[in-house]
Amino acid sequence: MRGLTLAGWLLAMAPAVAGAQPLGTEPGTVSSQGQSIAPVVSWGHRNQFGLRVGLSMGYRLTIRYEDRGGSDPCDDMENKFCAQVAPLTLDTGLGFGVSEGLEIEGRFRLGVMAEYDGSRPLQAGLGIRALGTTDRLRFVFAVALLGDFSGGHLRASKEFDFLVRTEQGLHYDVTRNFGFYLALGETFSFLRNFSFAIDGTIGIQGRLPR
Repeated sequence: MRGLTLAGWLLAMAPAVAGAQPLGTEPGTVSSQGQSIAPVVSWGHRNQFGLRVGLSMGYRLTIRYEDRGGSDPCDDMENKFCAQVAPLTLDTGLGFGVSEGLEIEGRFRLGVMAEYDGSRPLQAGLGIRALGTTDRLRFVFAVALLGDFSGGHLRASKEFDFLVRTEQGLHYDVTRNFGFYLALGETFSFLRNFSFAIDGTIGIQGRLPR
């Protein structure tokens, strides 16, 4: 009798067990075999607006075409070649994900620290940012065209310069709306002087909607 009672109890519980969800799944998603499965989370940035904020600092090499005169570190022995630490810069980007792995951005860079001559870097322009995969951790490549409006920059004759900036690094999404990144950047300028700068950037990115 005891064996029959246990068998009857197992038969009664069978429908409930068959309809139970596997561990780690969410309700509302059903596979082709009729089993509930957890939805796949996409880490792509399509149709999301994003704001990036980072800090950059590096080193710059400059060949000056001409000089306004005056005493500055580049004037030693009338040297046209100048090497110096690039000031700490606030690097921001307001972008939109046109696909899972491509963002178009408006870029703005402002010097947190001033140059040796008292001028403060001020740059604005447009760029694109490509993310290699749709995983949480991915390789990033970015390129931007920037106008440099820093007055008195390196005491050159022109008040405006044109810059090309490239970046390579890693991006990690903590959630669908927040991530952080590390990047190595290179900046070239041509009009005011011939200049090459290399810097490192650490920053965060917030995105909406979910």
